[in-house]
Amino acid sequence: MKSLLKGDKSLRETNRAALESAFFRTIDLLTISLEEVCHQQELKDGSWFWALIHSLFLKNVGAIQQKLSLECILTYLFSILFGSVKSSRTARELIGASTINMKRSNLNTVAEKLVCELLWVTEKLKDGSTLNEAARSWATLHTLAKLSLSAHSRIQACLLRISVMLLKESTLYGPDTYSSNLKVNILLLWLPLFCNVKIGFDYPCLTPSEKADFFRDLEQIVLSLSVVDQERVLTCWLREYISSTSEWPNLQECFENWYFSAKKPSDMAAL
Repeated sequence: MKSLLKGDKSLRETNRAALESAFFRTIDLLTISLEEVCHQQELKDGSWFWALIHSLFLKNVGAIQQKLSLECILTYLFSILFGSVKSSRTARELIGASTINMKRSNLNTVAEKLVCELLWVTEKLKDGSTLNEAARSWATLHTLAKLSLSAHSRIQACLLRISVMLLKESTLYGPDTYSSNLKVNILLLWLPLFCNVKIGFDYPCLTPSEKADFFRDLEQIVLSLSVVDQERVLTCWLREYISSTSEWPNLQECFENWYFSAKKPSDMAAL
Protein backbone atom coordinates (compact mmCIF):
# COMPACT_ATOMS: atom_id res chain seq x y z
CA MET A 1 0.00 0.00 0.00
CA LYS A 2 2.81 2.39 0.93
CA SER A 3 4.56 1.64 -2.35
CA LEU A 4 1.37 2.42 -4.27
CA LEU A 5 0.99 5.71 -2.43
CA LYS A 6 4.63 6.50 -3.08
CA GLY A 7 4.16 5.68 -6.75
CA ASP A 8 1.07 7.91 -6.93
CA LYS A 9 2.99 10.75 -5.32
CA SER A 10 5.88 10.29 -7.74
CA LEU A 11 3.47 10.27 -10.68
CA ARG A 12 1.74 13.43 -9.47
CA GLU A 13 5.11 15.13 -9.08
CA THR A 14 6.08 14.11 -12.61
CA ASN A 15 2.79 15.42 -13.98
CA ARG A 16 3.18 18.68 -12.08
CA ALA A 17 6.70 19.20 -13.43
CA ALA A 18 5.57 18.45 -16.99
CA LEU A 19 2.60 20.83 -16.77
CA GLU A 20 4.68 23.63 -15.23
CA SER A 21 7.29 23.19 -17.96
CA ALA A 22 4.53 23.37 -20.59
CA PHE A 23 3.11 26.47 -18.88
CA PHE A 24 6.39 28.40 -18.99
CA ARG A 25 7.26 27.22 -22.50
CA THR A 26 3.85 28.21 -23.87
CA ILE A 27 4.13 31.65 -22.26
CA ASP A 28 7.44 32.20 -24.05
CA LEU A 29 6.02 31.06 -27.39
CA LEU A 30 2.86 33.16 -26.95
CA THR A 31 4.88 36.27 -26.11
CA ILE A 32 7.06 35.81 -29.20
CA SER A 33 3.96 35.24 -31.35
CA LEU A 34 2.19 38.37 -30.08
CA GLU A 35 5.35 40.43 -30.54
CA GLU A 36 5.44 39.31 -34.19
CA VAL A 37 1.74 40.15 -34.62
CA CYS A 38 2.44 43.63 -33.23
CA HIS A 39 5.44 44.00 -35.56
CA GLN A 40 3.36 43.03 -38.60
CA GLN A 41 0.70 45.56 -37.62
CA GLU A 42 3.37 48.25 -37.44
CA LEU A 43 4.55 47.29 -40.93
CA LYS A 44 0.98 47.46 -42.21
CA ASP A 45 0.45 50.88 -40.65
CA GLY A 46 3.77 52.01 -42.12
CA SER A 47 2.81 50.88 -45.61
CA TRP A 48 -0.38 52.92 -45.51
CA PHE A 49 1.55 55.91 -44.15
CA TRP A 50 4.04 55.85 -47.01
CA ALA A 51 1.25 55.35 -49.52
CA LEU A 52 -0.32 58.55 -48.22
CA ILE A 53 3.00 60.41 -48.37
CA HIS A 54 3.58 59.29 -51.96
CA SER A 55 0.07 60.34 -52.94
CA LEU A 56 0.37 63.79 -51.40
CA PHE A 57 3.83 64.30 -52.85
CA LEU A 58 2.77 63.45 -56.38
CA LYS A 59 -0.29 65.70 -56.20
CA ASN A 60 1.83 68.58 -54.95
CA VAL A 61 4.41 68.04 -57.69
CA GLY A 62 1.63 68.31 -60.27
CA ALA A 63 0.35 71.52 -58.69
CA ILE A 64 3.82 73.03 -58.63
CA GLN A 65 4.35 72.23 -62.29
CA GLN A 66 1.10 74.01 -63.18
CA LYS A 67 1.98 77.09 -61.14
CA LEU A 68 5.32 77.39 -62.90
CA SER A 69 3.42 77.41 -66.22
CA LEU A 70 5.59 74.77 -67.84
CA GLU A 71 4.83 73.82 -71.41
CA CYS A 72 1.84 71.54 -71.88
CA ILE A 73 3.93 68.76 -73.31
CA LEU A 74 6.21 68.69 -70.29
CA THR A 75 3.22 68.74 -67.95
CA TYR A 76 1.69 65.91 -69.91
CA LEU A 77 4.91 63.89 -69.78
CA PHE A 78 5.29 64.53 -66.08
CA SER A 79 1.71 63.47 -65.42
CA ILE A 80 2.22 60.22 -67.34
CA LEU A 81 5.58 59.56 -65.69
CA PHE A 82 4.44 60.23 -62.16
CA GLY A 83 1.13 58.54 -62.80
CA SER A 84 2.88 55.33 -63.83
CA VAL A 85 5.25 55.56 -60.86
CA LYS A 86 2.31 56.17 -58.55
CA SER A 87 0.39 53.22 -59.96
CA SER A 88 3.44 50.99 -59.66
CA ARG A 89 4.08 52.07 -56.08
CA THR A 90 0.42 51.75 -55.18
CA ALA A 91 0.28 48.23 -56.62
CA ARG A 92 3.40 47.20 -54.72
CA GLU A 93 2.05 48.74 -51.52
CA LEU A 94 -1.31 46.99 -51.92
CA ILE A 95 0.42 43.68 -52.54
CA GLY A 96 2.69 44.28 -49.57
CA ALA A 97 -0.25 45.21 -47.34
CA SER A 98 -2.17 42.14 -48.50
CA THR A 99 0.83 39.93 -47.74
CA ILE A 100 1.19 41.51 -44.30
CA ASN A 101 -2.52 40.99 -43.63
CA MET A 102 -2.26 37.31 -44.56
CA LYS A 103 0.84 36.85 -42.42
CA ARG A 104 -0.76 38.67 -39.50
CA SER A 105 -3.89 36.53 -39.82
CA ASN A 106 -1.77 33.37 -39.68
CA LEU A 107 0.16 34.71 -36.70
CA ASN A 108 -3.09 35.51 -34.91
CA THR A 109 -4.23 31.93 -35.50
CA VAL A 110 -0.99 30.62 -34.02
CA ALA A 111 -1.31 32.96 -31.03
CA GLU A 112 -4.91 31.84 -30.45
CA LYS A 113 -3.86 28.19 -30.45
CA LEU A 114 -1.05 28.94 -28.01
CA VAL A 115 -3.25 30.88 -25.60
CA CYS A 116 -5.87 28.11 -25.68
CA GLU A 117 -3.11 25.64 -24.83
CA LEU A 118 -1.97 27.91 -22.01
CA LEU A 119 -5.52 28.06 -20.64
CA TRP A 120 -5.80 24.27 -20.80
CA VAL A 121 -2.48 23.78 -18.98
CA THR A 122 -3.53 26.30 -16.32
CA GLU A 123 -6.81 24.44 -15.76
CA LYS A 124 -4.92 21.16 -15.39
CA LEU A 125 -2.58 22.75 -12.85
CA LYS A 126 -5.64 24.04 -11.01
CA ASP A 127 -7.15 20.56 -10.96
CA GLY A 128 -3.97 19.29 -9.34
CA SER A 129 -3.84 22.21 -6.88
CA THR A 130 -0.39 23.17 -8.20
CA LEU A 131 -0.90 26.74 -9.40
CA ASN A 132 1.53 28.38 -6.97
CA GLU A 133 4.50 28.60 -9.36
CA ALA A 134 2.25 29.72 -12.19
CA ALA A 135 0.79 32.48 -10.00
CA ARG A 136 4.27 33.71 -9.06
CA SER A 137 5.25 33.81 -12.72
CA TRP A 138 2.04 35.57 -13.79
CA ALA A 139 2.90 38.51 -11.53
CA THR A 140 6.11 39.19 -13.50
CA LEU A 141 5.00 38.93 -17.16
CA HIS A 142 5.22 42.62 -18.05
CA THR A 143 5.75 42.09 -21.78
CA LEU A 144 2.82 39.70 -22.16
CA ALA A 145 0.54 41.97 -20.13
CA LYS A 146 1.39 44.92 -22.38
CA LEU A 147 0.90 42.91 -25.58
CA SER A 148 -2.46 41.63 -24.33
CA LEU A 149 -3.96 45.12 -24.61
CA SER A 150 -3.75 45.08 -28.41
CA ALA A 151 -4.42 41.37 -28.89
CA HIS A 152 -7.48 39.83 -30.53
CA SER A 153 -10.56 39.53 -28.30
CA ARG A 154 -10.33 35.71 -28.27
CA ILE A 155 -6.74 35.93 -27.01
CA GLN A 156 -7.74 38.52 -24.41
CA ALA A 157 -10.57 36.28 -23.26
CA CYS A 158 -8.22 33.39 -22.49
CA LEU A 159 -5.69 35.65 -20.77
CA LEU A 160 -8.47 37.11 -18.65
CA ARG A 161 -9.65 33.67 -17.59
CA ILE A 162 -6.09 32.67 -16.70
CA SER A 163 -5.64 35.86 -14.69
CA VAL A 164 -8.86 35.16 -12.81
CA MET A 165 -7.70 31.65 -11.87
CA LEU A 166 -4.24 32.76 -10.78
CA LEU A 167 -5.54 35.76 -8.85
CA LYS A 168 -7.85 33.46 -6.93
CA GLU A 169 -4.89 31.15 -6.32
CA SER A 170 -2.97 34.01 -4.71
CA THR A 171 -5.70 34.31 -2.07
CA LEU A 172 -5.08 30.76 -0.81
CA TYR A 173 -1.69 31.51 0.73
CA GLY A 174 -3.13 33.26 3.78
CA PRO A 175 -2.89 36.87 4.95
CA ASP A 176 0.91 37.06 5.06
CA THR A 177 3.21 39.60 3.44
CA TYR A 178 4.15 37.32 0.55
CA SER A 179 0.51 36.68 -0.32
CA SER A 180 -0.31 40.39 -0.23
CA ASN A 181 2.62 41.26 -2.46
CA LEU A 182 1.65 38.55 -4.93
CA LYS A 183 -1.95 39.75 -5.13
CA VAL A 184 -0.86 43.38 -5.54
CA ASN A 185 1.65 42.53 -8.28
CA ILE A 186 -0.89 40.48 -10.25
CA LEU A 187 -3.49 43.23 -9.93
CA LEU A 188 -1.14 46.04 -10.93
CA LEU A 189 0.04 44.08 -13.95
CA TRP A 190 -3.29 42.77 -15.25
CA LEU A 191 -5.86 45.40 -14.19
CA PRO A 192 -5.28 47.28 -17.48
CA LEU A 193 -6.46 44.17 -19.33
CA PHE A 194 -9.48 43.81 -17.03
CA CYS A 195 -10.53 47.40 -17.78
CA ASN A 196 -9.71 47.44 -21.49
CA VAL A 197 -10.64 43.94 -22.61
CA LYS A 198 -12.55 43.94 -25.89
CA ILE A 199 -16.13 42.78 -25.72
CA GLY A 200 -16.52 40.50 -28.72
CA PHE A 201 -20.05 39.43 -29.62
CA ASP A 202 -18.78 36.17 -31.11
CA TYR A 203 -16.55 35.36 -28.16
CA PRO A 204 -17.51 37.04 -24.87
CA CYS A 205 -14.61 37.21 -22.43
CA LEU A 206 -16.72 36.13 -19.47
CA THR A 207 -20.31 35.07 -19.11
CA PRO A 208 -22.54 37.30 -16.93
CA SER A 209 -22.38 34.82 -14.04
CA GLU A 210 -18.59 34.54 -14.36
CA LYS A 211 -18.30 38.32 -14.37
CA ALA A 212 -20.42 38.58 -11.24
CA ASP A 213 -18.43 35.87 -9.44
CA PHE A 214 -15.07 37.34 -10.38
CA PHE A 215 -16.15 40.88 -9.51
CA ARG A 216 -17.22 39.69 -6.06
CA ASP A 217 -13.86 37.94 -5.59
CA LEU A 218 -12.01 40.99 -6.89
CA GLU A 219 -13.74 43.27 -4.38
CA GLN A 220 -12.88 40.91 -1.53
CA ILE A 221 -9.25 40.70 -2.64
CA VAL A 222 -8.89 44.48 -2.84
CA LEU A 223 -10.56 45.02 0.53
CA SER A 224 -8.27 42.41 2.12
CA LEU A 225 -5.19 44.49 1.27
CA SER A 226 -3.58 47.07 3.51
CA VAL A 227 -4.60 50.70 3.08
CA VAL A 228 -1.31 51.45 1.32
CA ASP A 229 -1.69 48.54 -1.09
CA GLN A 230 -5.32 49.46 -1.72
CA GLU A 231 -4.19 52.91 -2.74
CA ARG A 232 -1.71 51.48 -5.25
CA VAL A 233 -4.23 49.08 -6.77
CA LEU A 234 -7.14 51.52 -6.86
CA THR A 235 -4.99 54.26 -8.36
CA CYS A 236 -4.07 51.85 -11.16
CA TRP A 237 -7.72 50.83 -11.57
CA LEU A 238 -8.98 54.43 -11.68
CA ARG A 239 -6.40 55.45 -14.28
CA GLU A 240 -7.42 52.62 -16.58
CA TYR A 241 -11.13 52.74 -15.82
CA ILE A 242 -11.69 56.42 -16.68
CA SER A 243 -9.94 56.00 -20.03
CA SER A 244 -11.80 52.82 -20.94
CA THR A 245 -15.09 52.49 -22.83
CA SER A 246 -16.06 49.56 -20.60
CA GLU A 247 -17.85 49.93 -17.26
CA TRP A 248 -16.36 46.74 -15.86
CA PRO A 249 -14.96 46.20 -13.32
CA ASN A 250 -16.47 49.09 -11.37
CA LEU A 251 -14.60 49.26 -8.07
CA GLN A 252 -16.18 52.53 -6.95
CA GLU A 253 -17.36 51.10 -3.63
CA CYS A 254 -13.86 49.81 -2.90
CA PHE A 255 -12.47 53.21 -3.79
CA GLU A 256 -14.91 55.00 -1.47
CA ASN A 257 -14.18 52.52 1.33
CA TRP A 258 -10.43 53.09 0.94
CA TYR A 259 -10.87 56.86 0.75
CA PHE A 260 -12.78 57.10 4.04
CA SER A 261 -10.49 54.54 5.72
CA ALA A 262 -7.43 56.52 4.73
CA LYS A 263 -8.86 59.82 5.95
CA LYS A 264 -7.64 61.10 9.30
CA PRO A 265 -10.30 61.65 12.01
CA SER A 266 -9.64 65.39 11.86
CA ASP A 267 -10.25 65.40 8.11
CA MET A 268 -13.47 63.41 8.56
CA ALA A 269 -14.73 65.92 11.15
CA ALA A 270 -14.17 68.74 8.69
CA LEU A 271 -16.40 67.07 6.06
